[in-house]
Amino acid sequence: MAFTFVPIVLFFIVSIAVTVLLIPKMLQGMRRGREEARDQAGRLGLEYVDGIDALRRSYIDSGQTKALEAFDRMPAFLRSFAQSAAPWRMEGTRKGVRVSVYRETRSSGKSSRTYVVAKAFYPAPLPFKFRAAREGTMAKIGKALFGLRDVQIGDPDFDPKVRIRAEDEAAAASLFFREAAASSFLALLERFPDAVADSSCVTRERQASLLPDGELREVLDLLAAFAAEAKV
Repeated sequence: MAFTFVPIVLFFIVSIAVTVLLIPKMLQGMRRGREEARDQAGRLGLEYVDGIDALRRSYIDSGQTKALEAFDRMPAFLRSFAQSAAPWRMEGTRKGVRVSVYRETRSSGKSSRTYVVAKAFYPAPLPFKFRAAREGTMAKIGKALFGLRDVQIGDPDFDPKVRIRAEDEAAAASLFFREAAASSFLALLERFPDAVADSSCVTRERQASLLPDGELREVLDLLAAFAAEAKV
């Protein structure tokens, strides 16, 4: 009994020691990442936000008002911990619309990946739900073999490149009937094929800790160009 107990105790002691040793390095890495993001925000003319302000803005942008209320009811030490771990955000305007950039880490099983998410918000949320993105190979096959349908606007240049799914197809089509909206969305997809538009904003994300200045500036300009035209 004692023979099996000793290795278990040693395992926990070693685990605790390793965790204690890693914490300073983790905190140092977080501080360095925040400093790099702060410097980049300054170069791009964006506001840098972290801590409690960044956390609150992320809740508001994602519509998690209940989560925000729950956060406000947390004990002070838990709020302090959440605040210290909150990811940074960059905020500002491009072409008259609000833009936001933030880092997000997603875990799945034993691995985790970090993404830089860039968004441009419409002047006002659209009154219908939809999703517009590049039409991929699988969607083309599904249409050819299984008769999958999506929203069509009757433009032979636009329809084969963009897949639009919506509850109200006529309303979604009316958005892209406008040449300025259609052309700006095609320009965005041509440069960043992974961009996606929905009823409140247009988004592009890439796996990275921080994007180069030139890439981030370009993606924000293209996102904002479409967002400024997203109205009915």
